[in-house]
Amino acid sequence: MAHLLILGGAGGDQRVALEKGEILIGRAPEADVRIEDRKASSTHCRIAHEADGYRIRDLESQNGTWINGERVVDQMLAPGDVISVGATEIRFEEKSAFLSTGQFGGPPPGDAPPHPPASTEVTRLRRLVSWSRRLTHERDHPKLLALMIDSVVELSGADRGFLWLVDEAGSGRIRVAKRFELEALKKPTFKVARGIAAAVSRDGKAIVSTSAEEDPRIKEFGNTGALYLRSVACVPIRAGRRLLGAVYLDNRFERGVFRPEDLPFLLAFADQAAIALENARLHAEADAARREVEELNRALQGRVEAQQAELGEVRTLYARIASEERTKYTYDRIVGKSPAMRELFFMLDRVTDSDVPVYLRGESGSGKELCARAIHFNGARAKGPFVTENCAAIPESLFESELFGYVKGAFTGASADKRGLFSLADRGTLFLDEIADLPLAVQAKLLRALQEGAVRPVGGRGESRVDVRILTASNRDLAAQVRKGAFREDLYHRIHVIEVEVPPLRRRLEDLPLLVDHFLANHAAERGEEAPRGISPAALDLLQRHDWPGNVRELQNEILRALTLSDGVVEPECLSDGVRGAAGSISGRFRAPTLREAVRQASREVERELITEALRLESGNKSAAARRLGITRPTLDAKMEGLKIPRYPA
Repeated sequence: MAHLLILGGAGGDQRVALEKGEILIGRAPEADVRIEDRKASSTHCRIAHEADGYRIRDLESQNGTWINGERVVDQMLAPGDVISVGATEIRFEEKSAFLSTGQFGGPPPGDAPPHPPASTEVTRLRRLVSWSRRLTHERDHPKLLALMIDSVVELSGADRGFLWLVDEAGSGRIRVAKRFELEALKKPTFKVARGIAAAVSRDGKAIVSTSAEEDPRIKEFGNTGALYLRSVACVPIRAGRRLLGAVYLDNRFERGVFRPEDLPFLLAFADQAAIALENARLHAEADAARREVEELNRALQGRVEAQQAELGEVRTLYARIASEERTKYTYDRIVGKSPAMRELFFMLDRVTDSDVPVYLRGESGSGKELCARAIHFNGARAKGPFVTENCAAIPESLFESELFGYVKGAFTGASADKRGLFSLADRGTLFLDEIADLPLAVQAKLLRALQEGAVRPVGGRGESRVDVRILTASNRDLAAQVRKGAFREDLYHRIHVIEVEVPPLRRRLEDLPLLVDHFLANHAAERGEEAPRGISPAALDLLQRHDWPGNVRELQNEILRALTLSDGVVEPECLSDGVRGAAGSISGRFRAPTLREAVRQASREVERELITEALRLESGNKSAAARRLGITRPTLDAKMEGLKIPRYPA
């Protein structure tokens, strides 16, 4: 006959025999199994006996009926299933037990049930295989231990149990327990259980007993007069010849739960548990070793990068001294003498003589196209065409025809053949600005054209060879676009052979007077004036205090505006509100009730700008950014968290 074991109820653990054809479970007074639990519904679920076993049906309860941690509506019950109704656990058991009495032979007592039928054995084996898979794949040690004790208690039909594990020093202790309440730890039963587990883990000999209160082997571990134990089983956990611990199980309500003929089954589970523990240990050791190697690699990489940076600085200094700070080529069309611009000119010197693709990175208006022109007209392709196109200005539907051209009749309106940008730039240079705005579909075709050195016009059947040096530019972080999936990684590596950074105007404000003079002179020449107009020191000071988010292009427009409004020398009142107003002043940027608060705000803003710039220059490498800033990596992490600075600034 089957039973329901109600665990931890208001009146303690209770056993209910399934004598009726149907059993109603819930809070209602008429329920056969009444549960005083607010999370249980009045009529929560029903268990009915059928020809092939017992079936449980949820009666549309509010919190659902759960079996072994999974919510069910209608399901056949198997021996050992744990039914959760609200916070109450109910275990379904059949009269036939899982294991039984007597260690290593000897008939079971007269009241011991017969061995489980073959169908129960098959179910049990299937569950063992399922639990073994879960044990093998679990790597988290606390979760693994909890899974092990849950598994063996459910598989064996035990009332409760614990895992006793031995450390490297040979000291054993309970690592995880199932259904042992805190007060139970103080009872004699627990001392006996600890003694049994310690002996089994020490000697490696299993103990199986049906009537624990009468078994002399159990009495050796303490007074068993008031233990009320019916069945006890304890098996060792082995890893080869090494004993890892023991699995202890008992049942306080039924004799003959553990049988000697099923002892190999429990030992098999213990062997699987040992394998899982060893796997988890080896995995943890491998993780620790990997983390140690990674830390050593990071430290070594940091030292190598620092040495390379120092060596690079020495080489650069030596090259500049040797060349007396003279560049190989002239850059008359690019105004600037600041250190940042000198760095740019030296970099352009290096890339001009080669024919590899160059990627120019810089903010809008910083002069990327001027740099591209300098590379072309100072290089070997100077006599060839220089073709430039802004990808952000081309409608998506026209990209392919603009790049590769089209033949007559290719589409409506194609009344004649048209050469594309690649054909126009043959034997010269093609400069594609704002390359990040190129659609993904066109990126694949651009990649093929660069790889094959040939293009096919829209509507055409044949390909034509082209000899083009490709230069690209963008004001966005192209690597970040690749990580977001907005730009093809293979095309990125194709065009990003060498990167040249064009500095923003705010990083070379010492060039601002030169630029202002340049724009004043250009304006005078265009208007046929004999001499350029001047600019007052006050107006120039306002210009140097501005942030210039639009860079050189914004400065050029500002000068043209001021010249239009002035009758002679450019004065502060000729400048725009954004330059001469509160937005460009310290007091406007940092409004605060006190001087101390304003200084604090300014300090945080300067920190934010410097850290953001360092991260951008180092492409998000925080270790390199910390070295550039002269601080430690933990200090940088703390400042980034406090100022809410992303690792990859936009």
